Amino acid sequence: MTAISLDSRLHTILEDRKGKGTFRSLKKHVTRENSDESDPSAKIDFSSNDYLSITRSKQLKRRFLQRVQETPTPLFGSTGSRLLDGTTPQHATLEDRLCTFFSYGSIPSRCPSVIPPPYESALLFNSGFDANVSFFSTVPQKTDYIIYDELVHASVWDGMRANERRGVPISRRKAFRHGNVADLRRILEDIVKAENAVNRRASTSTSAPHRPGMIFIAIESLYSMDGDLAPLPQMIQALNELQSLHPTSINPARVCVVVDEAHTTGIYGSQGRGFVYDMVERERARGSRENKVEEWVQVRLMTFGKGMGSQGAVLLASSTIRSFLINYARPFIFSTAMSVVNVLAIESAFDVIESNEGEQGRSIAPSSTIEFSGNTERERIKSTGDPTAGCQAPYFSLTITDITL
Repeated sequence: MTAISLDSRLHTILEDRKGKGTFRSLKKHVTRENSDESDPSAKIDFSSNDYLSITRSKQLKRRFLQRVQETPTPLFGSTGSRLLDGTTPQHATLEDRLCTFFSYGSIPSRCPSVIPPPYESALLFNSGFDANVSFFSTVPQKTDYIIYDELVHASVWDGMRANERRGVPISRRKAFRHGNVADLRRILEDIVKAENAVNRRASTSTSAPHRPGMIFIAIESLYSMDGDLAPLPQMIQALNELQSLHPTSINPARVCVVVDEAHTTGIYGSQGRGFVYDMVERERARGSRENKVEEWVQVRLMTFGKGMGSQGAVLLASSTIRSFLINYARPFIFSTAMSVVNVLAIESAFDVIESNEGEQGRSIAPSSTIEFSGNTERERIKSTGDPTAGCQAPYFSLTITDITL
């Protein structure tokens, strides 16, 4: 039998993909965003993640060039991984800034009993993909559960798959229907029932008592395909209700909600601090902490390649989780550190989103989306009286059923 060459085999697979209409290819687009504004052939880009148009900000360019001029550290190439010689003073300074900026402790409260969590820390990653894979491939252990929204980012799926050999088995990874709080609650109740049954059997035998593992809940704050926000307030309410019913099984010491804020960084919350931060801020402004958002949401991922107009990501978690990732996360350990020039670009982007220019962009983005999405969203808002009833994001989905290319 004649052996089939590698190219022939791959060509057959690609042809099959073409037949299914799922073939991908790189296309060069000349848009107003990446070309001279006077170019008559330039198109308008309706698929950009640059939600605030920050990449074209003159203030961003000015601040970035100033930082470059003032930085004595070599800019191009970090010369090694973070664990070798890739952690420069600029990396450490940025992580400190991000930890302070996104910290729940920076939120004022009318409730004197609110004590800011002392455990927040920040760890930079080259991308949000690397950060999710790093976390979900290392932190959850064999006896844990991972419950995830069925539409959560592909990087979370890849992280779980990379964790199969030593981590959470498939039987303990459970997807709930997208944005469906009732389905999430059902899965949690099933876990409690199963564990109670194990404990009852253990009580009548000489076997060691069952030691429950952690329960990780993985969601995004904002889903990019449809532009819908996660029902996080309702999820937190469900967790609080379950805690009152099963205090030893469902509580913040055991349940860790992980929120990927890739599409809300720079857009939501005070100065773009994100959707979760905004929830905590609103709760504290009411002088309340009944929902305990900051206790349930213990891990947040903020990325810089979308609303921030840059590249990279930061994972916000306890100092113990940070240390664990530095020791065990292969994408972090074996990747060359982010270059200093990229670090300076991120610093400059935060300068902009914390300024009046950033505030103006955040105020314009939702109304612009509603305007482009047309009468459907305007009528939905009009009928409900709720401005969040329509487009909740700086983008929306549009289904085209008949198009000629």
